[in-house]
Amino acid sequence: MDSMLVKGQRVKLFALFECARFFNSRRGITALITYSIVWAFFSYKFVANAIEVLSNEQLKEFVEIAFGFVGMQKVLTLSVAEFSIFWPITIVTMPVLAIFVSSDQLCSDIARGTIRFLTLRASRNEIMLGRFVGQLCVLSVFIGVTLITVIAITLLRDISLWFEALKLAGYLFLQLMIFLLPFVAIMTLFNSYLKSSKQATIHFFLFYILVSVASGVLVYYFGQPFAYIEYLLPDVNIKSAAALEVRWMIYAVPVVQSLFYLTVASFIFNRKEV
Repeated sequence: MDSMLVKGQRVKLFALFECARFFNSRRGITALITYSIVWAFFSYKFVANAIEVLSNEQLKEFVEIAFGFVGMQKVLTLSVAEFSIFWPITIVTMPVLAIFVSSDQLCSDIARGTIRFLTLRASRNEIMLGRFVGQLCVLSVFIGVTLITVIAITLLRDISLWFEALKLAGYLFLQLMIFLLPFVAIMTLFNSYLKSSKQATIHFFLFYILVSVASGVLVYYFGQPFAYIEYLLPDVNIKSAAALEVRWMIYAVPVVQSLFYLTVASFIFNRKEV
């Protein structure tokens, strides 16, 4: 029991260090400023005009077509209009942010050789899990910034919606964190054997393209069973997640994917000479 507590404390320390390291770095500050500017633009153009957008049938159809999702009716009829605009934008942009933000979890330590120093005080699995959790904490800050912006815009329009806004913000925060789990986990996998964040990012896009093409070709020639290859992709549930469908598979798939990526990452990282 004490051993598990000690391991948990080490993972926690690495997670806190990872979060602090990111926001104290030029890369982290640049990412936060850039994303804030981009989100400010979307807030000004779309979120702040949510009532007008959703009351216009043509614009409503455009939003659904632009994001390419089927079954967006539930999202477009949320009790707080601002979140109806927030969600489709975020579900598209946040995975891209997650890929770039979590592209350097272990790479720089492997390249510099500091993993040897860190492993004197913790196991490789503790280091890896700590960095993974730390990246989730970093993403939670980005999500929090966007949600606070949407809540502020909502309250400026109608302060009586404060309870609905907070309730929806909490619900969408959890939905988004679960959806982003496999994106961070697969970047942990690429970080387990690469030596730069650029390589990890390139490997992700190459992996995504290869799996997508292979799945399409195999399904075309050999039938539907090969469609399950798509479950190697972290965004396999994006349409269901975007439509806010409530099914156990929506939550089980990203969790199982994350466990799979982390298991493979652990296998590679523990056998890698660094």
